[in-house]
Amino acid sequence: VATTLGMLLAFLFAKTDLPYAAMRMTLLSLPLLLPSDIVALGWIDLLLPYDRAMRYLESYIGAGWIEVTLFMPIAMLLCYRFLRAIPYTVESAALLYVDEHTMLRTIDLPLIRPALTLSFLIIFMLALGNYAVPNALHLRLYTIDLFTRFSAFYDFEGTLLMSLPLLLVAAVAIGIEHTAMRYIDFAHISPCSYRIGLYPATRKILSIGVATVITLTTLLPLAGIASTIDTARHFLQGLMLIKEPLFASFFYAVSGGILLTLFGTIAALAFHFYPSRLSRYSEEAMLFFFILPSIVIAVALIGFYNTALTDRIYASALILLFAYLTKYLVLPTKTIRIALAQLPPSLGEAAMIHGATPAQTVRYILLPLLRNSMIVALLIGILFCLRESTTAMLLLPPGEATLPVYLATHAANGESGLIAAMALWMVIVTLFAVGLPMLFVSRFSRSATVKLDNNRSETGLQSRTVRG
Repeated sequence: VATTLGMLLAFLFAKTDLPYAAMRMTLLSLPLLLPSDIVALGWIDLLLPYDRAMRYLESYIGAGWIEVTLFMPIAMLLCYRFLRAIPYTVESAALLYVDEHTMLRTIDLPLIRPALTLSFLIIFMLALGNYAVPNALHLRLYTIDLFTRFSAFYDFEGTLLMSLPLLLVAAVAIGIEHTAMRYIDFAHISPCSYRIGLYPATRKILSIGVATVITLTTLLPLAGIASTIDTARHFLQGLMLIKEPLFASFFYAVSGGILLTLFGTIAALAFHFYPSRLSRYSEEAMLFFFILPSIVIAVALIGFYNTALTDRIYASALILLFAYLTKYLVLPTKTIRIALAQLPPSLGEAAMIHGATPAQTVRYILLPLLRNSMIVALLIGILFCLRESTTAMLLLPPGEATLPVYLATHAANGESGLIAAMALWMVIVTLFAVGLPMLFVSRFSRSATVKLDNNRSETGLQSRTVRG
């Protein structure tokens, strides 16, 4: 369901002239950026007064719907990227023989089939290993038993044995992805993309449909959280309670984001300039750890670092940063690789002809051009580290807690209005973490574009003066 819905939305945003596509995609992607238990808490608060609706919510149907809203943006963004990578000339040639709808069905849809396969596998594995949603809905699923066996009994060997099926399924998923993506390169983005001009009536109907999807996936759980806050006192008291875990969340998330951006940039440069079978396998390993459940990664790190030689790492928050690197390194690597693929190879070649070393080319040519992409990679790393709760719950030293962990531990016994206030503050923090860097990037891009246009106009004026 998530893959199909994400594909349809990607076609609307990438191949039609539907307005405000970026804003709508951002709203649809918001549940992916929030901790899963906060989205589940929003649906619980919204449907709590309705007994029949709550019975459906606290079932496999309800858990499936919440996970659709959580992971649908993955399919939407991946399909959107593949659709933008289709060359304009291919679609123009097809339109000489068929109409636009046939072109979408017979040209674009087969070309994005690898994106559909990859989206389905990622969503399937993330839903299989999700702990927060079944825990919030009191459903006994595989991940709940896995987490309970380790956290309550510290049964290390039993937990590892129970994790073997997840490792096997993840390996099979990576094998299928490797076969489907063997000859596919979606890093190159077409400079112009064909878009279907919609009739005003059709545009209005589709806008209403997209607004309905945004309401069902994003606005309703946020409204459920906001409706539970009884007074302004709860709202302010929630802020006072989360100050310490909020600081810890930002500290670990920013530290993890910086490490992810640093190692992601190094990996992207290595994969771009030295492509080999080893680099391909390294990318597959990054994707493998991304789709692997957080519980398995946390248990593996505990087993590896719980020794006399590595006791300092085990007893500190460094092990949490290692977990962030293990799970999310694929995200900044892919982001910077896509940006690298858009740069003309002639820039580096011209620098090296003039005597620049490879290190100087990277430092003075590539890194300044990749600045915006590195900021985006840093933002992605911070957001995913900020929303992670399972690894933080298992790996943080005693007495420390991030905001998702603090919220999850107080959700069972705390006052509902106070819990909702803390969850709403988490949403505000996420929106702030998304909006401020994006505003900076957009202003920097606009100022750079204006400066470039001014330089071009001045150059043209000087050349006309010389010719005169």
